[in-house]
Amino acid sequence: MTQRIRELLDSAVEHVEPQVKDPVPAVVQRARSQRLRAVAAGAVACATLLAGGVAVASMSARDAAPETASPVGGRPPTPRLVDGKIVAGGVVIPVPAGWRVVTPDSPEWRRIEPDTPNCETLENTVVIAGPDDHGCPLARIEIRGRRTPFPMGQGELGTGGKALYLMAPRMLTLAGGEPAWLATGTTDDVHNGERPPGYGYHNTLVIPWAQVSIDLRFDGAAQRRFIDTVRTTPEHDGRLVLPKSVAVATLDPPAPDPRTVPDTHRKTTDPNTIAAVLRLLGSQDAVADNRRACATEEQPTARLTLDTVDAPPPATPGVLPPSDPAGGLTSVIISFDDDCREAVSSDGGRVRLSAEALVELQRLFGIRP
Repeated sequence: MTQRIRELLDSAVEHVEPQVKDPVPAVVQRARSQRLRAVAAGAVACATLLAGGVAVASMSARDAAPETASPVGGRPPTPRLVDGKIVAGGVVIPVPAGWRVVTPDSPEWRRIEPDTPNCETLENTVVIAGPDDHGCPLARIEIRGRRTPFPMGQGELGTGGKALYLMAPRMLTLAGGEPAWLATGTTDDVHNGERPPGYGYHNTLVIPWAQVSIDLRFDGAAQRRFIDTVRTTPEHDGRLVLPKSVAVATLDPPAPDPRTVPDTHRKTTDPNTIAAVLRLLGSQDAVADNRRACATEEQPTARLTLDTVDAPPPATPGVLPPSDPAGGLTSVIISFDDDCREAVSSDGGRVRLSAEALVELQRLFGIRP
């Protein structure tokens, strides 16, 4: 797993370009799709964390914990242009006024071949593409349907500069309630709008449940304005969806100082420890209400990676090939804030965690908070 993550990190790159106009704020919300929910019946057992230990209590069907979210699956959506808006599943994004949209059917599109020159970047353009569409050009805004179980984050060099560690992405809540992961904060210095001419910007917004990835190539203030126009209709809320079998687990809690990253990065292949981690997270039943989700990009975050196998990394960092829609990776991103401790699984589900649960999670990985 360590080699797999290292290869993912080594292949992560940044693209840079200048600023953009304000995107259009108007947007139309889709009606939420119905989904079946199982009816709780009989008595069930609920594991509740108490002062570092686990107490088991039974509950009646009337008091049963909320059900686990419906798992994220199936083919990622192919974004479409509908009445001046980009629609990708339950995600709706307005096209900025005066901008054009390029699709794989457009004359500008070309597939990437070994002898293809570098992709050009088109101004005032939105590129939209499905999970099987890999090609040029680049654009200030790129909206793609793809599953991203290992979202990019800020890279930090450890002690001595010999190892690169990928920190957790920032987590935020989009209009409508769907969680999203941002590679780096819009207010980070790398997105400062006062950079000299020719400096390029690049950030990636991942909407894990909707299986949509958005690349933004303009400064942080414009990124924030764009993000505020995105509307969502969550369909995978509930308790965390976790893999039933895990071979390798890694935890990267927030590091106050990049020099401490190697000391907080933890990996385990111990079956008993992994089972305890899955029990701990699986027992968390305080499902976050979409209307009251509290995660924002200003909060520190942690990344828990659960891998079903110790396999080679995908060809593109964090992106699974279309032939492997399920994949072997699950990410759980956790906001570490006293007023907001939310955990979101790439496979579905969002819960509020207690302070004790966060302490126990770190203890299982040998970290003393």
